Amino acid sequence: MIEHLVGIVRGAHWRNVIVWTSMAVYCIGLCGLVLLLSLYQYSLQPSLVAFLLSYPGLASVGAAVGILISTSVLARLLCTSSGDGKQAALACISSILVCVVLGMAGEVSLRVLLVQKPDGAYVGHIRLIPYFWQEFVDRARIAWARSNDQDRFILEDDLLGWTIGPSRASDNDEYVSSAEGLRTAYQGEVLRAGLGDCRVALVGDSYTFGEEVPYVNSWAAQLEKLLPKGCRVLNFGVLGYGVDQMYLRYIKDVPSWEPKVVILAFIEGDIHRTMSAYSFLIFPGSDLPFAKPRFHLDPDDRLIIMNQPLIKPDAVLSTRSVADLPFVAYDKRYVQAEWDQPAWKYFYNSVMFRLLISIYPSSERARPAISGNMTRSINRAALRSFVEAVSKRGSTPLVVYLPFPYDYPPYPNYRKDGVRILEDNGIAHLNLTPCLERVPASERFAEHGHYSPAGNAAIAHCLYPVVLEKLKGGSSAVAKTDPQEGSPRREFQGD
Repeated sequence: MIEHLVGIVRGAHWRNVIVWTSMAVYCIGLCGLVLLLSLYQYSLQPSLVAFLLSYPGLASVGAAVGILISTSVLARLLCTSSGDGKQAALACISSILVCVVLGMAGEVSLRVLLVQKPDGAYVGHIRLIPYFWQEFVDRARIAWARSNDQDRFILEDDLLGWTIGPSRASDNDEYVSSAEGLRTAYQGEVLRAGLGDCRVALVGDSYTFGEEVPYVNSWAAQLEKLLPKGCRVLNFGVLGYGVDQMYLRYIKDVPSWEPKVVILAFIEGDIHRTMSAYSFLIFPGSDLPFAKPRFHLDPDDRLIIMNQPLIKPDAVLSTRSVADLPFVAYDKRYVQAEWDQPAWKYFYNSVMFRLLISIYPSSERARPAISGNMTRSINRAALRSFVEAVSKRGSTPLVVYLPFPYDYPPYPNYRKDGVRILEDNGIAHLNLTPCLERVPASERFAEHGHYSPAGNAAIAHCLYPVVLEKLKGGSSAVAKTDPQEGSPRREFQGD
């Protein structure tokens, strides 16, 4: 076939020799690029057979065949009679120079467009991979060395992964904690002193903690103002928690306070945090090297923490690569293809290479341990365990689904996993998604997506009648706020 092709070119006009030579060079370059990207994905596959049966494997075979044919054609053209051979050589050199110039121009242009953000490098809206493990380690070591355990607002915790330190202040004194490690209005305030019988405990994440607003504007503080005088709302919310950590926070820290009502409040993202094992994978750009508990289910569907004892931060930072971290394969946010591979470190110097592997990432192998079904099963078990644990200790549980920006237009309106878990499993709950609809869309959330003062106030007002009824020992039925009438209506019976 190659002889026939070269024969056609030889018998044609000399311009065809130049065209065919240029085409052969460009084909070699394009096929070489495809082969390079395919080989990068091969390094992420479990075996050669698995790679060859995948789309990248088929592409690599096609690229190799293309290179072989194009190289053969080019060699024959360069070896033709002296006149045509010289034309082919000039065309070959010119085409190579064109490829080099275009490549350099593209690389320079991409470097101009490159923007460094806290969670990585971006070209336009595309976040470039890989993430560099050593960069995270270096950044975390610096942040870790700047403070000691007496200064940190967020501390390592052997069970919870991390928690709020007692009598602490965050950077810029934006948030402060009580002597017991709860968010409060005054640093070092002793909340246990003078507590009456009316106590409401909250466990949750940053939306419950009240991130982006002063304590007085958090929905915890607003709810306390609405409740009868003498009732205290104890805010056990912690930044970055998943549903699993909320449940464990209750087990570890709340029962000794003997609250009458315990509220577990979560957003959609907290469902997926439950399936992670490391804080810095949940929050790209974070410099906190914390592990977190990772639940799995035993054959009887009971919750078991698979990674106890948790790896210490110093041990995390001493690990050679992210792939060597224990239980990292059970982290839903861990994608092997997104992290650097030492054998390809020189190629990572090219922004163009990084952009291409970001646009065409390696396919992730199926991991049953982080599947959608497993996510729903583990979170269902955690929520049910919370309800049972609170009830057994004589308190009244209340599970609350908190809305977040993606629950409202212009984002797609579909039933989120959090709501699905609650509704499909008959878990009594309060869905406050309609609650914020009484607040103008532009005023619901603060700059980074947490509740604004108006949003916090709306959440508190929607919770107030339900919490008050439970404090009075009312029915275990859960109410869902009607945004038009502003009054609660019965949704379904609880357990």
